[in-house]
Amino acid sequence: MKNTNEFKRNPIGTNELLFGAGKKFFISYNEDPCADFSALRADNGSDETALVDPSDSNHTYRILNGDYRENYLKLVPKGLEACIEFYDKHKGKNNSSWSTGNRMA
Repeated sequence: MKNTNEFKRNPIGTNELLFGAGKKFFISYNEDPCADFSALRADNGSDETALVDPSDSNHTYRILNGDYRENYLKLVPKGLEACIEFYDKHKGKNNSSWSTGNRMA
């Protein structure tokens, strides 16, 4: 069966979105986020791919520096846990300081 998921442009933002089953979580891709606001730029001025879990009270953001759309396209149909596992595997090298848990309170 062909994967019909695809990233779609956010109509009220500059990012692209890919939703998991039942829209319980989503992936957000930003090409050079906040390029016009240097204080809010990505860690190294690169693209960012975020796994967002709005179901918890903290709206957890797991952000990787770089473009991981192709990886997440394959993982989203497998569910949130598969996406978290992928993030955990790559966060040591490519974790964004903007990820939940890395931000200053």
